[in-house]
Amino acid sequence: MNQKAAEQEIISYHPDSPPPISRLIELRNKGLTYQEIATIVGRTKQTVHERLQDHIREIDNLKSFKDTKADFLAIQQARILNNLTTEDIKKSSAYQKVGMFSVLHNQERLERGESTSNIAYADLTGKLGEMQAKRKALEKELGIEDG
Repeated sequence: MNQKAAEQEIISYHPDSPPPISRLIELRNKGLTYQEIATIVGRTKQTVHERLQDHIREIDNLKSFKDTKADFLAIQQARILNNLTTEDIKKSSAYQKVGMFSVLHNQERLERGESTSNIAYADLTGKLGEMQAKRKALEKELGIEDG
């Protein structure tokens, strides 16, 4: 963050109240140093560091977690499916079975790069036609001819 942007973003908090932890975390997640954050929130570097002390590990590991979240979830899904027995499925209610089927079906479609929702193409085509007609009317009104 350049100096000018930092100056424009300076937020004034009551001197006796600590800056909101959510704001400090937001700024830290943007990659700002403690000194840059301190400048923005009008506190000392030490105050910012102390306020973030209990969250430093989580904040610093957040990007890594986000980058590997899909893999982590895939591992958990595999564990669940590998431990699910036919007997477990038989014990499930119809509602649970339908829910399991739906979740697995959508996940399979996502993995294959397919849509997981239905799109009303007729509605989209109709809207597109309306928008094209409005555009033509506006072009005519403005004296713009097709090129």
